Amino acid sequence: MPISKHSHFSFILQPGDTGEYPLLQQKELEALSDLERVEYLKQLIDGFTKDNPLKRYKGEIYYDLHNLAGLFSAIKREGWEKNGW
Repeated sequence: MPISKHSHFSFILQPGDTGEYPLLQQKELEALSDLERVEYLKQLIDGFTKDNPLKRYKGEIYYDLHNLAGLFSAIKREGWEKNGW
């Protein structure tokens, strides 16, 4: 049996046997654990382009992880909208 590799979003958007998206229909969302939050931020940093100033190739490559977590917390807390950027 082949093993499928998915990103977080492709897994969520994968239809079930009925053609529906069961994970999108959950009424309550669970908060991320600290470990999950760190893993997602690492994936984000790893996905930066080579010219991004937050992308580091030597030393502590995830140096800005804490700063990004703080930024996302501020965005959520202040209720920023995409159109307001």
